[in-house]
Amino acid sequence: MDTHLIKQAFDNTGYYNLYEQFHYQIDITGLFDTVEQPLIIEHFLECYSFDPEQHLFFDEFAFHFRTFHYTSLKRELQSFYNAKYLY
Repeated sequence: MDTHLIKQAFDNTGYYNLYEQFHYQIDITGLFDTVEQPLIIEHFLECYSFDPEQHLFFDEFAFHFRTFHYTSLKRELQSFYNAKYLY
């Protein structure tokens, strides 16, 4: 995913400071490379509450995102499967 779209997703949710903290690790690890829509990043940031007063390691952030992204994909596949075989 384009860096500009990632940055915009963080900015839209009020977590631009988190992007500033982790932008290098995000680029190096390719954390969002498999994400097709920036809305998934926005939904993730809206669902999780990251307290700026509490220290957060990138590994923790990445673990939570990967878990969220995996469950989102599974939900999409399950709803597609259910819709396909209901009719």
